[in-house]
Amino acid sequence: MEKRFFPLSAITKRINELLEPAINKQFWVKAEIATGRERGGSFYCDLVETGAGGKIVAKISCTIWPRDLNMIRELFKIKGLDLVLDNGTVVGFLCSLQFSPQYGLSLKVIDADPSIAMGEMELKKRDIVERLQKEGLFEPNKRHFVPLLPLNIGLITSSGSAAFNDFIQTLTMSGFGFRVHLADAMMQGDQTERSVLKALDALCKLNVELIVIARGGGSKTDLYYLDNESIARKIAACAIPVWSGIGHEIDTSVLDYVANKTFKTPTAVAEEIVARFVQMRRQLDESTSTLNTVWGYRLKIDREYSSLMPRQYLSG
Repeated sequence: MEKRFFPLSAITKRINELLEPAINKQFWVKAEIATGRERGGSFYCDLVETGAGGKIVAKISCTIWPRDLNMIRELFKIKGLDLVLDNGTVVGFLCSLQFSPQYGLSLKVIDADPSIAMGEMELKKRDIVERLQKEGLFEPNKRHFVPLLPLNIGLITSSGSAAFNDFIQTLTMSGFGFRVHLADAMMQGDQTERSVLKALDALCKLNVELIVIARGGGSKTDLYYLDNESIARKIAACAIPVWSGIGHEIDTSVLDYVANKTFKTPTAVAEEIVARFVQMRRQLDESTSTLNTVWGYRLKIDREYSSLMPRQYLSG
C-alpha cells in the first residue's frame, strides 16, 4: 500500500478544526507554576500537577497576555495581595484553550482567583504554627527576662525603610540615651529567610539586651515572607528576648507566636520601650518630690525645736 504523506500544515489545520468547538470555552484550573518568565509584558509558564513523591502527572504551556495580566494584578491589589507568579506557586486560573500551528496547544489565562493564593498561604502558615506549638516553641523566648530599662537594643529591619525611620525617630525624640545596633535585613522576597537569620546571629554575638524585628505594613503577600518556620525556630532558640513589630494590623505573624512580646507596628515597639523610661522618670520625680517634702517638713520641725532650745535652757 502506497504511503500518503500530509503536509504538516494540513495536520495542524485539522487539529485546529477538531479543537474549534472547545476553543472559546472557559474553565477554572488549579495547578503549580513551573519555568515561569515575564517577557514583553506577557507571562509565560508551564502549569503542572504533581502526584506522590513530587512526580509531574500533568503539564501544559500557559500564557497571560499583557491586558489580562494587568487586570489580574489590579484585582489582587484590591484584595490586598500581590500577584506572585514564582515557580512552585499554586494558582487558580480561569483559562481557555488556544492552539498555534507553530507552538501547539496551550492555555490562555483570562482571570485568576485571589482566594487560591490566600488559601495556600494560610494553609502553609497554619501548618507551621501547629508544628511549633506541638514542639513547645511558643514559650522559650517568652521566659527570658527583659531588662526594665533596655538601652542596648538590636534592630532587625531594612535600613532606610519606613519601619526603620519610625522606630529610630520615636527613640530619638524621647531624649533618652539609647544605643541601637542595626542589622540590615531583607524583609520581603526570596532572600528574607537567609537575611534575617544572619541578622539574628550577628546581634546575638553582640549580647544586646533586647532584639526588635520590625517591618511596616504591606500587602498580605509582602508580609507572608516573615511567616517563616526557620526564623521562628531561631527566635525560639535565641538566648536574648525578641520583640516583634510586624505590620499585621489584623493577622498574627508566625513570628508573633514565638516572640517574647508582640506589637502591631514598629512605632508601637519603640513607644513601649520609651514608656518604660518615662514611667521610671516619673517615679523618680515623684520620689524626689516626696523626699523633698518629707525632709523639708522634718527640717522645719527640727529648726523650730532648735530655736526653742536656748529658751528652755535659760529658764531652767
